Amino acid sequence: MIRETINQIKEALPEYFITDQPEAFRILLRAKSICFLDTCFVSRLILLAKEADIYTAFEKMAVGRDKEDIVFVITELVLYELKDSKESVLQSRNRELFKNINANGFTIIVITEESVCENINTYVSKSKAAWNSLLLKYLAENKANMSKLFSVMRDSGDSLQESIYDGTIGTVRQTDFIFELIIGIKERKRPEDSLAEELIGVSLFFVLELIKDSNRNAIYFCSHDLPAIDRFNKVIRTSFSGVDISIKTISFFSFIAYMVENGLILDREYLVNILDKTFGKVLNVIETNESVIQPTPVQKSADEVARDLIGGVKLVYVGKVLR
Repeated sequence: MIRETINQIKEALPEYFITDQPEAFRILLRAKSICFLDTCFVSRLILLAKEADIYTAFEKMAVGRDKEDIVFVITELVLYELKDSKESVLQSRNRELFKNINANGFTIIVITEESVCENINTYVSKSKAAWNSLLLKYLAENKANMSKLFSVMRDSGDSLQESIYDGTIGTVRQTDFIFELIIGIKERKRPEDSLAEELIGVSLFFVLELIKDSNRNAIYFCSHDLPAIDRFNKVIRTSFSGVDISIKTISFFSFIAYMVENGLILDREYLVNILDKTFGKVLNVIETNESVIQPTPVQKSADEVARDLIGGVKLVYVGKVLR
């Protein structure tokens, strides 16, 4: 059912979305900066883009707008989450954002999670059994970091998936193992779960196998979800701590702070409004200016946070204030 819905969404996408997988991966692997966008980041970006110049911010970050400089990546499950509530099409406000991103010179690709390995194998030749073993290794290392994905496998009713969950699986020579495993997991997608973000991590297992020894690429995971950012960072630290490639997370707050730092948001009243609508009237933040004292979270109003950011104080958002 989800596969059918995704296909319908893709069929109705404007032509500036690159969905052909070989072409998408040729572009992705040439780009210096690769930005994976998750659903909650996109929804907040829409609000910010109404009045602030997000396009210059991304250009500064990537040092260019050409597809050789930066490419935005939407996975199919993220695309699924961005659909209209009544029809199998991209929600109109999401479509408008991507239209403007493209109109400002940026490239947007859609990747199919279950075919990432196949497309990467065009450039790095491994046997099916070797790829299977590699994925199983990475999954075993990250059981605690991919809780939703593992819960899906635990409750799948599929003996192979359950053996992955239990850690009792041996060598898998099945040629379509990766394809069928990810397809089966995607079909178990439920509203408000973290499966889309965790499958971005799985996709990166394969991408990083090709570019992990390169120093020309930078990968960014853009999210408004702090637990998702934490899980992503743990996956990278667990399985790719020794790679040379730059792998970083961008929270929506850090993106706003970056825009303020670069003079792209100067109006304090506007900044307060964005912070209020996105994070609430009171935020938990940490000051990151150099100090001999270990910083601790403090509660600041949206107005105080705006004043600090515009005044050059470096802040990190650490979560909502619980009432």
